[in-house]
Amino acid sequence: MAVYHPLRSASVRVTVVVLCLLVVNGFAIRLPPAAARPLSGQAWLALGGSLSPTGTGLLAGGVCVTRYVRRAVSRVEDERASVEAERDAFREFADAVGSIDADGRAPTGRPAATLVSPEVRDAPTETVRDAYRRTVMDTPDYERAYGESIGENMTAELGPEVAGAVLRGERFGPQLKRALHDRAAVAATQRRAFLNALDGERDSLSEARRRIESTAVPFDDAPETDLSGQSFGTLVGYDRQLRRSETRCRELLEDRQREIHRADGWLPGADGGAGSLQEYLYRQLDATFPALRAAAERIERLRDRRRAVVRAVVRAE
Repeated sequence: MAVYHPLRSASVRVTVVVLCLLVVNGFAIRLPPAAARPLSGQAWLALGGSLSPTGTGLLAGGVCVTRYVRRAVSRVEDERASVEAERDAFREFADAVGSIDADGRAPTGRPAATLVSPEVRDAPTETVRDAYRRTVMDTPDYERAYGESIGENMTAELGPEVAGAVLRGERFGPQLKRALHDRAAVAATQRRAFLNALDGERDSLSEARRRIESTAVPFDDAPETDLSGQSFGTLVGYDRQLRRSETRCRELLEDRQREIHRADGWLPGADGGAGSLQEYLYRQLDATFPALRAAAERIERLRDRRRAVVRAVVRAE
């Protein structure tokens, strides 16, 4: 235990702790020769950066950085409601298609398995179009999200061949009926998978918010002058809490980045490539990656607060 003997002197102990705080906060401070000599024999200890003589950069609003996460959760909830309505609409459309009688007649010169026929036109396809308008195109967010004509949307959702057969009024035979039902079921299944992804994103955001809020510390929003009146032991303990909170934020950053990379690339892009779920969801918000932004800002604010603690300790000296 001899190594701890020099710290039994109160003045030396305070100086050592101050220096440790300065190191972790990236400061350089000029110490009086009498204070510096017992530690290094030099009057200058270059520790990187400079110590501002005034208190600046304090935390503002505590954990208000979670506003990014709150807005993101709200955005996910809105998207979820829209996608859920689309899923239900495609299910309803599939049921409507199933209730329409199919004409088993083969068109002239074509086998019964042919999907389309320009020679034979039949009324049931008009019933299919009406059902599509009544279900898929009647969801609350259709105009905002798509704003497409029935032809454009049917082609995108059901495929050009199936959509073309319905739009041109081709014979509604068993093959076309089955194809329509299957494509509608696939569209509903895609929405269900997207809902699962949205649920995972919502849960991840909620966990990120909880973890950021758990980094709250005493004096989170207090002015720097309040720190100056605290005892040396209180300030050192406060710095310890700040460091623990910063570590938790860094761990959150790493965890969230791994989650994003796991989910990245599954969302089909408009150009046929892969997109990012976060970029799709939050493209109109002030942070494309809200949990990362919140954690990063919280880290910066915690570091600002630690610098304020160092200034308070130095003034106490």
